[in-house]
Amino acid sequence: GRLGSHPQIADLLAEAEQVVLLTRATLDHVAHLRERLQITKAHGVVVIADARNYRASIEDVRRIVGPIVQFVHGLAHDPKGAELLRGQWGGRLDRSLLIRTARDLASRLVSHR
Repeated sequence: GRLGSHPQIADLLAEAEQVVLLTRATLDHVAHLRERLQITKAHGVVVIADARNYRASIEDVRRIVGPIVQFVHGLAHDPKGAELLRGQWGGRLDRSLLIRTARDLASRLVSHR
């Protein structure tokens, strides 16, 4: 969810073993991310990126916030994969970019505990 000024959010963040913020690689989202990184103890950032410029989007965000966090990783914006995950027929879910990047992200999160 979104980070707000609710006291419960601050308590939750203070007790969390790991805080990961999600963003897109747009100017306004990254500016908002930088503000949030100043007030949280985030361990990592996940960039939701389009398949066409997946690696470049992650690298753009990594250049900006990399020194502040332990890792910057990606999760594919894959509408077709999301439809398969919802139960839509028409392909192999395990081969979708969404699932492949989610598996990779899960491994990264476990390794940063």
